[in-house]
Amino acid sequence: MNIFSIINGDTFELTRDNYMEATKKQYPYYQKIKGKKSTSYFAICPACKNPINIVNLIEKQYEEKKTHKIRTHGRHHKNNVKGLAIYNQQNYDNCPLHNPIAFRLNEIRNDDAFNNVLLKIIQDNNNKIIRDIREITGIYFKNTYLNQIIKEYISARNYRYTHTNKFNIPYCILYAQQALDLFGQKINTDTSNIGALICEAISQNSNFFTVTDNQIMKKPDISSYVNISLMVSHHVIRGEHQFIRIRVNESCDNIVDTIFKRQIEMRQYIYD
Repeated sequence: MNIFSIINGDTFELTRDNYMEATKKQYPYYQKIKGKKSTSYFAICPACKNPINIVNLIEKQYEEKKTHKIRTHGRHHKNNVKGLAIYNQQNYDNCPLHNPIAFRLNEIRNDDAFNNVLLKIIQDNNNKIIRDIREITGIYFKNTYLNQIIKEYISARNYRYTHTNKFNIPYCILYAQQALDLFGQKINTDTSNIGALICEAISQNSNFFTVTDNQIMKKPDISSYVNISLMVSHHVIRGEHQFIRIRVNESCDNIVDTIFKRQIEMRQYIYD
């Protein structure tokens, strides 16, 4: 996971600096464990409140088997951590960060209290959700456009789907939404890897569109009605890792071509 909590309940994005600042590099987050020579680093899972071990904080400890990435992340620690948290197996089994639910638009959660909590989180964090959707897609969608999408999501009560939790809200909104119109939108090629890839794909693969000053526009010689859109689909779970597919399609005369497709790993987002 890419988030962590501390004893007082505050939750942070998991970076080396954030972890050191939040924990003050002190016990019970920094501990010597019997049988281990080096210090172990702990925190609390924001979802199930069980202890987590912070991996790759200082030195290389774990390399992703498929990507070979060495990144700082949290992994559930299935034991008590003195002074920090008592391990609870039931909470672990039901933790959405350990045992996520596959995205399906046909399974409704019949828990009004939980659903109302999610609704309030969405309403209270509208602007942050907009920023997070832009980060996920690499597209600077206009405020009015994303505000309307979030409004429609709330109106349809789509937050009641069982796969939705407080850490995956922007993905759930994108998954439930029909394809997003890209015409006239600007691409983030400065700080977004996915944005740079989409920009390159449009420039190289599109028959009808081009990118001018990072804005998606029709090519000058195109007079037909054409469309370009982004869709989010194909949620995949591999252990505690989740992935979702971003696809860019263009169409003319009801003929649709895919000009970009990429599976990205999902992350957790923090909302108060």
